[in-house]
Amino acid sequence: MPYPYAIKARIFLKQKKGAQALELAAKSVAIDQNDAYSNATLALAYHFNNMPAKRDALIKQVKASKDSSMIDYMQYAIDIIEQKRKI
Repeated sequence: MPYPYAIKARIFLKQKKGAQALELAAKSVAIDQNDAYSNATLALAYHFNNMPAKRDALIKQVKASKDSSMIDYMQYAIDIIEQKRKI
């Protein structure tokens, strides 16, 4: 179940603990590569760890999937990245 790892990763992001967030976000995606929340969390972790190439590749991959729930969750992450929302 990837959700607990992704939730904890977002808590770490809020605490500005990027390395720990990235570790947990990657673990959550490893458990279920199709989990929308986990993928959005991983994109955020990439962003806050100064990994724009990986972040952008993941966003592009999700947008190409045409899965509306994946795209919706990723849009939330994009809004945070573009500073339209706070984490």
